[in-house]
Amino acid sequence: MESLRKKAYINNSHIIVTDIRPGLVDTAMAKGDGLFWVMPVEKVAHQIITAIRRKKSKAYVTHRWHFLAIINKNLPFSLYKRL
Repeated sequence: MESLRKKAYINNSHIIVTDIRPGLVDTAMAKGDGLFWVMPVEKVAHQIITAIRRKKSKAYVTHRWHFLAIINKNLPFSLYKRL
């Protein structure tokens, strides 16, 4: 997504790229035991549409997944490999 965004910027295009980073959405693919924070499709779709309308470059859907992304980004590898 970053390279597409950069190419659009360099070419002075009016193309806006929004990188959607979804969590678990209540679909046929996200079935199983032990899943947490599974969100209804309607709520996820609303947040995706809102992010695109606001011309965000990156959006975590639902918003609570952003919290986990921050933890994952700052987690030392020695702890990460034990998860």
